[in-house]
Amino acid sequence: MKTWQRHFLSLLILLGFVFLACSVYWSDRFPYTHDGENHLIRFVNYLAAIREGQWPPRFAPYVFSGYGFPVFVFNYPLANLMALPLLLLKLHPETVFRFEVALALFLGAWGTLAFFKQSEWKQGAWFATLLYLFSSYLANLLFFRGSIGEIWSYGLAPVGLYVITRALREKTKKWWWFLFALLVAAMLLSHNLFGLMFALVWLVITVIGGRQTFTWNMVMAWVLGIGLSIWFWLPALGELSQTVLQHDNLATQASLNLLSISQILFSPLKFGFSRSGPLDSLGFGLGSVFVFLLIILLSVSGQAIWSLLRKKQEVTQENAYLPLIAGLGVFITIWLSSTWSQGVWQAFPALSILQFPWRLLLPTTFLLVLFGGWFYSQTSKMWRVMLIVLLFIQMVSVISLKPADRFTHETAYYLVNASSTLTRNENRPATFQVAILPNWEPRPQIATGEGIIKETILWTGSRREYQVEALSDVVVVEPTVYFSGWRITADEAIIAIDTETQEGLLAFHLKARPGQPYHMSSRTTENTLYRQIGDGVSLLSLMGWVVWVMLAWKKQKEFIKK
Repeated sequence: MKTWQRHFLSLLILLGFVFLACSVYWSDRFPYTHDGENHLIRFVNYLAAIREGQWPPRFAPYVFSGYGFPVFVFNYPLANLMALPLLLLKLHPETVFRFEVALALFLGAWGTLAFFKQSEWKQGAWFATLLYLFSSYLANLLFFRGSIGEIWSYGLAPVGLYVITRALREKTKKWWWFLFALLVAAMLLSHNLFGLMFALVWLVITVIGGRQTFTWNMVMAWVLGIGLSIWFWLPALGELSQTVLQHDNLATQASLNLLSISQILFSPLKFGFSRSGPLDSLGFGLGSVFVFLLIILLSVSGQAIWSLLRKKQEVTQENAYLPLIAGLGVFITIWLSSTWSQGVWQAFPALSILQFPWRLLLPTTFLLVLFGGWFYSQTSKMWRVMLIVLLFIQMVSVISLKPADRFTHETAYYLVNASSTLTRNENRPATFQVAILPNWEPRPQIATGEGIIKETILWTGSRREYQVEALSDVVVVEPTVYFSGWRITADEAIIAIDTETQEGLLAFHLKARPGQPYHMSSRTTENTLYRQIGDGVSLLSLMGWVVWVMLAWKKQKEFIKK
């Protein structure tokens, strides 16, 4: 069989396994998950925000019963950005979600396969790839939780690992670093927590792998990659103090969601919810093949530590350092997910930003996938048969899972929705104090004083124009949650926004001017310090990346001519 035929056959097989792994989405009705519907709402509102002039979107214009919410300031934008071209092609948001899941898993499976194929552990390539696709944590994401951000982080993690190793090995080719810069940006935009976590792992690998072969290209890749994501991260961190998140139990009492070791190892995969206290109806078990690999990993790591302590001559990267690093990472992440680490979470309350400690089981899973591929390539046929049997059991258990329910809605349902797309409205502005939202109407109201709304010229979730005749001093209220970035002008002059008297709704004062209506304009903008700096840095980074690529291309063309 020719090389291209082998590659084509491998691609078809890979696509088949990806199809099986996310088969829950191949139905005309969408699976009910914790976050799936919320992401569909964000997809549609992200596109609406762009059409209304927000770039980048910060304010979801039609969620929260039409009052809008600053969810895009704080929540990972990669999935929303990926959805845009498909939504513009008039695809249904549920179809777009399915496509993103399949694409993320295909990239991740391909990255895992490619990483092992170009390593010394080729024989474990397909075993590791199937471990990756049919892990219990991923099944939990696909069937029960529906967090597209975590799925994207999981999908990008092995791709970045493969590109790093290629970039470090092929030192004369800059193109791998060009690609890696974009991957760093994508990872940092994929998920607030896992984007940082996996990017940190990539950084450690870059530093360790580049000690002997340092080039400025690797520095440029990281600087530009981080710069390309600053437009999101700087406002997300800088404006966080304006919300209630830091005082919410999700961000202050994560230790209430710690699991027992038996839950981590043996609880069955099933739909449920993670609740504070010892009882969780959501299953977290690693699965038989991963538990088996965990036992082997701890044993091999123990032997590696013993060998290092004795300083034996035969200690090499393959038989000591790799399992030692993987074993240390797995031990730390499982320990921090369990009740055994209760004291650490209480001593370091800042860790509660993770919200659910069991999220650390995602890097646990990824490390076990890497170790599984390594161990499969190192071990005997008898062990391999046992691993394949356990993997088959794992695959059957995942494929046989069923979602809790299914649904389907028209796109309009996702545009104007009562949800803020957050579990506890934790990105709610601290100034917003309305206990019960009144019925939303797309027009302003006179809250105090006497006045007339003369004419509504334009009304969207992101921008409005209308006329107000103030018969006396008045307070005008727009049916919108106020957050930084909104700007109001009266006759093209910027006026102050009232953030106190109207319980956090968008409001302003006008002086009496009978017979002379004010021409009012209000819109959400990038006019905050953090957004302007972040946008500027990201724009410069994009320009820098383009110049970097162009210079390399020009240099290569000159070299070819010579």
